Amino acid sequence: MPLAIGALILLIAAVVSAPGMAQVSYPGTLEELKADVQRRAERERHPVNGYDPAVIREGLTLLQGETEDDWAAAWMQIADRYWVDAQLQEARGDLQAAMQRYQAAYSYYVLARWPTPTSVKKREAYNKGLQAFFAWDRLTALPTEVIEMPIAEETIVGLLRMPAEEARPAPLLVLLSGLDGYKENGAMGGSLALARQGIAVLSLGSPGTVQTVRASTTAWRPLMEIIDQVIARPDIDATRVVLRGGSWGSYWAAQLGHRYPDRFIGVVAQGPAIHGAFAADWVQHVVDAGEYFFDWRIALAYAFGTDDLSQIETLMPPLSLEAQGLLDNPTPPMLLVNGLHDEVWPIEDTFLLLEHGTAKQAWINPQGIHMGRQTGMWNSGRINQEIINPWIFGRLGVTLP
Repeated sequence: MPLAIGALILLIAAVVSAPGMAQVSYPGTLEELKADVQRRAERERHPVNGYDPAVIREGLTLLQGETEDDWAAAWMQIADRYWVDAQLQEARGDLQAAMQRYQAAYSYYVLARWPTPTSVKKREAYNKGLQAFFAWDRLTALPTEVIEMPIAEETIVGLLRMPAEEARPAPLLVLLSGLDGYKENGAMGGSLALARQGIAVLSLGSPGTVQTVRASTTAWRPLMEIIDQVIARPDIDATRVVLRGGSWGSYWAAQLGHRYPDRFIGVVAQGPAIHGAFAADWVQHVVDAGEYFFDWRIALAYAFGTDDLSQIETLMPPLSLEAQGLLDNPTPPMLLVNGLHDEVWPIEDTFLLLEHGTAKQAWINPQGIHMGRQTGMWNSGRINQEIINPWIFGRLGVTLP
């Protein structure tokens, strides 16, 4: 059933305002933190890839401490400025400028709550980001429809962007977010262009993010239920459904592909976590390697709904697809995308998928890091445009734009 946008924001405010994990300090000194962020912005590194380095520099001057609330407060000042400007532009009737400002506001609210809304200010940033997203979304030619599905005491919420009526029943692309990306990112990043090409796009948060179920060995079940709910609609072509997951979302995409090979005609797993990613020594390796900005364990603990980081050692291993005996199951055609030097999920997990079950295709960047990205060569946009989207369009039988 569709959920009113106002109710959605109230619902999320209630969910993410609940007591969460204790506020923690980030590793290193404040000056080291600032230097790392600026360096990442200039080198197009996560989580500030795509941000203007000059605006990042300005935001860093506002960062006065190392706590989560300090971080959120600094970037909310930048985001609030774009939000106010967007409203002024909309009042003047310049809707294109308003959309650009709303999108910028959203991106800096995302940075403010990054990686997870685990403090008061981060929760405030997430809620403001939702408002910015929907303000932008309602000005698009094809705004999203909010889909909800209650699961016990939780509710899964999805964002469905449908193409024009003449393109229906439409093929469907299901996007599963990363651990810190969230469904709104998927609904804003490229789904409008895909809908204009006649493809319906359902953006879902992977288990462990906001507005979905907590991560667990059974979280794939409700995830598949909400996907099936959308597939069953008369305006969706149930014979043409592709599933795409990135990073944390790639684990759930692989999980569903191995369990429901008849539901999808293709699965994309970009930067997949499969088996070794869930070992305690790998989690510590990610913390030590530093590719993932801030403490990786905080984002993982949030996904499982605990503030005890020591529990990760017991919660993670059962997620392994090898431990669950799924790797030799038949799957739909799969495209695996990653970088050989991935320090977030081990590249060995990508190879493990290739070595088992149905034959798969892979694109591995020998100089790439997580998700296949490479500074100055392969950013997310180029990987989408040249590698992933052509494969998806081919599976769905849609002509490339």
